[in-house]
Amino acid sequence: MFSAKSKELNYFTSDEDDDDYYDRKYGRYSPPSKVPKDKFKSKRNIHDMQLQRFELFKAQDVKTGLFDVAFEIDGKKILANKLMFTCSEPLTSMLSDRWCNKDAETVKIETYSYENFYQFLCFLYSGQCHLTQENAFVLTDMSESYGIPTLKGYCDEWLSKRKRDIKHSV
Repeated sequence: MFSAKSKELNYFTSDEDDDDYYDRKYGRYSPPSKVPKDKFKSKRNIHDMQLQRFELFKAQDVKTGLFDVAFEIDGKKILANKLMFTCSEPLTSMLSDRWCNKDAETVKIETYSYENFYQFLCFLYSGQCHLTQENAFVLTDMSESYGIPTLKGYCDEWLSKRKRDIKHSV
């Protein structure tokens, strides 16, 4: 497009952003009617699929969950998918070392309680968990032990809010 004011070529149309320009310039351009307007659709889709995985995890059904790892805590088992642990180097390492031994049926967790480990897994599946005054510090410790800074931030935010609530109620 030629701009009379600047006497320069203007490669952008008035409603075009950088991504649209490069898509058009380098051959990934679709006619405007076929370009999706909702740029957050893929994030929403990923989030929806993640919540479906979380529902399968909560159901703990071996047939539908396609679980490939079991944790034993306090004599109870929690089934999970190894894929969920790829964001944690310590957990990935623990599972790979553990699964070298073919005789091992479950991974025993002795450091944390069943409920706290379950909430930890809930966070890995969904990005949130049920925090209480009793478990917030334990989950913060788990976030540091297993290298999940997002969980640490989640716990810190929850604890900060509780601190403000207590300060305002006094």
